[in-house]
Amino acid sequence: MALTADTSEWTKPSQGGTKPKGGIDWLEDRVKARKVEREIPTKEDAPGESTLDLLTRAWVALDEDRDRSQQTEIGPSGLGGCRRQTFFKLVGQSPINFVDGEPMDRQGALIGTAVHDHAEQAINKLKDENLFTEITLPGIPGLLADGHTDLYRKDQKKIVDWKTPKKKNLRFFPGEQYRWQGQVYGYLAIKAGYEVEWVEIIGIVKDGAFTDNVSHVERYDEAIAVKALDWLRQRQAEALNGEIPPADYSGRICSEYCSFYGKDLCLGKGK
Repeated sequence: MALTADTSEWTKPSQGGTKPKGGIDWLEDRVKARKVEREIPTKEDAPGESTLDLLTRAWVALDEDRDRSQQTEIGPSGLGGCRRQTFFKLVGQSPINFVDGEPMDRQGALIGTAVHDHAEQAINKLKDENLFTEITLPGIPGLLADGHTDLYRKDQKKIVDWKTPKKKNLRFFPGEQYRWQGQVYGYLAIKAGYEVEWVEIIGIVKDGAFTDNVSHVERYDEAIAVKALDWLRQRQAEALNGEIPPADYSGRICSEYCSFYGKDLCLGKGK
């Protein structure tokens, strides 16, 4: 039965807690009550560190122990981002973006990592001789760190890269940055002896459903990969000369996702 403005067909729940059949005014009251419950916790936690804080601490520690988290060189996944952020990485600048004495919130990145790990496990369970996950691809000495492609499909001669965008950002998907990264993975794979004719970028929507997920497929194009690598060479030249390039982003994306955000280094585009 559809919910309409006419409440005559709806019955309010009894004071004894009988399961409600509906009621617009009752639903509105529950929404307000739940909002208050979220804002003012009604239960006290046990003494010591809360379980939520314990989980956050453990999750961050696990992520920091990953090889990719300890990598200081620029890899394929770092191509095409903010020029100023890349400069700070190349010169070895220490992070300054802290909140209450702790590093910036990385839950979005952690969810992305978890999705990649789960996708790898799922693909490996298929035991298909044409599917290869997490292939390490030698980088370019002095320029690019080793790459780790998410999936190589031998039967289709295709490189596949998982991304975890939010649903609201799909209108920008895949964008030049993701395309550069996929093409460079293809470039490195060919150098390593793999046959590559296609590049596919999969958007696994972390706040959506299976039906929201998207796929972008394009022909491998060495010219695009070379353009991306030239972009990194320009960043290296700037770092060598101490020329701080302009920032490419501003606002919330900087404060939430850039470890160099702050008044002492960078406040985003135009600042």
